[in-house]
Amino acid sequence: MYSIDLTHLHYQCTKGKFDVACEGANLLSDSSLHKSGKEQY
Repeated sequence: MYSIDLTHLHYQCTKGKFDVACEGANLLSDSSLHKSGKEQY
């Protein structure tokens, strides 16, 4: 388990940095990101 700033990761995604972690952040953003800028999982 680890903590990650999804807001920053999602920002990188919009900049064109696409990878597995990016896809995960996009999926989590649908529910978690809008509730809290940081999420643990």
